[in-house]
Amino acid sequence: MNIPPLTNNDSLFVKREEGNQYYVDSDMYIQKGYASTSAILLNLISLSNDRYLRECYIYPVMFCFRQYLELTMKDSILYCRLRRRVTYSGESNLEGHNLLVLWDNLKMYLDKNDSEVKNVHKIIAELNTVDNNGELFRYGSSLTKKVLNRDIEMPLIDVNVLFTRIVQLYRFFEGINHMARNGFDEIVDNQ
Repeated sequence: MNIPPLTNNDSLFVKREEGNQYYVDSDMYIQKGYASTSAILLNLISLSNDRYLRECYIYPVMFCFRQYLELTMKDSILYCRLRRRVTYSGESNLEGHNLLVLWDNLKMYLDKNDSEVKNVHKIIAELNTVDNNGELFRYGSSLTKKVLNRDIEMPLIDVNVLFTRIVQLYRFFEGINHMARNGFDEIVDNQ
């Protein structure tokens, strides 16, 4: 490709006009974009025997899926709260990136005795233990150590197990998000 160097007149974004321009104004599209990106990259990894490719994309897969989980939980919680119209004691704001805090807020609207809710809790807690603030898969261990002055042990990831967990969690959270956005017929309020 013959790509010219940047000039003084170049910019990253363009004026709003007709054509090949995108502005996404839907939280659902952004959530699904992160989930789809992780699935596409995971498929690329699965189909390749190239170790370099696998190592280049595995943490972006994890980052994108973790970002999906964060966004879909926040979205579901907000819709649940909007429909409920009262505040529970112990509800936190939705700032920050701690998945377990978000999950605990979302569980207020779910049947805590449901075995799938318990199993999802276990996986969210495991992910949060490894990456409690969304930095591990964004920076990696060496940059985290250099920039944030923290040692982090990178987890071992089996691509096949990861693919199954991503699909399981995606199915679960899409159902919860759909119920939160469209009504509470199946969401249980345990307070």
